[in-house]
Amino acid sequence: EFRTSGTPIPLGPLTCQHVFSLIQEGLNNARKHAQAQRVTLALLWQADQLDITLTDDGAGFDLSAAQSNGHYGLIMLRERTLELRGEMRITSAPDAGTSLQFAIPLRTR
Repeated sequence: EFRTSGTPIPLGPLTCQHVFSLIQEGLNNARKHAQAQRVTLALLWQADQLDITLTDDGAGFDLSAAQSNGHYGLIMLRERTLELRGEMRITSAPDAGTSLQFAIPLRTR
């Protein structure tokens, strides 16, 4: 399911590439690891920020165990978010699905 609200703001090429990669990796993880039946992608456009939420109903995971095992997908998500000067939050638990939340600041001209 896809949801969007607010007025979209044109993104610069690098920001657009990073946002696309964040969404692509999140969807790939839901398909490959979570075995989710349902995935929701929501974009909330604000004047100075783009909020992205990707939620699935899949297997979920123990976040502390995943971080200590060096899962490179999560590392890549964090690095791309930092490059955008954004914030990332992951909420997950075994058998409870996963939610990825990204807050990406937008430059206004």
